[in-house]
Amino acid sequence: MLSDRGIHYALNMGWITITPIEGNEIQANSVDLHLSPHFLVFHREEGGIIDPSSEMDCFKFTSEWTIPQGGRFRLWPGQFVLGSTLERVTFNNEHAGSLEGKSSLGRLGLEVHSTSGFFDAGFAGYPTLEISSKIQQSILLWPGMPICQMAFFKLSSPALRPYTGKYADQGPKPRASEYWRNTWKDPRE
Repeated sequence: MLSDRGIHYALNMGWITITPIEGNEIQANSVDLHLSPHFLVFHREEGGIIDPSSEMDCFKFTSEWTIPQGGRFRLWPGQFVLGSTLERVTFNNEHAGSLEGKSSLGRLGLEVHSTSGFFDAGFAGYPTLEISSKIQQSILLWPGMPICQMAFFKLSSPALRPYTGKYADQGPKPRASEYWRNTWKDPRE
């Protein structure tokens, strides 16, 4: 894991880029990232079922929201939405990253990722956040607030196959699951 000194060096060498960055976001061994105003909101549908192998199912239960400047997003108890960071992050083929929540927000019941906190060598884009409230109260989210932190790792050797997957060069808005693009054999066949 890179220390603050290692993060500064990797940024100066261009091995990792974070845009925008002022420098005061760099902590002892991570960098704070901020919440963008863009959200994908999942609709609740009584008896609704999402089939990850269906392209339509991955999109039909969501709508895009953009919060105006100075506005806030109300996350309802138990609600799950996709968000993204204001910062675009890139890794060369020798570095990877891990996204974690801010402990002060976690202590309020806010979760910012369920399972997708790892970023492969070669990734470039705006990290998508899997945001949910784990408590019985609503949580107000303010675009621009520090929402998560990313730690960085130097690989033991350069990756032979840097990331070029379906979320490569992801834009500033969160993207719905594209699991349906995976090639896998349906066990029912």
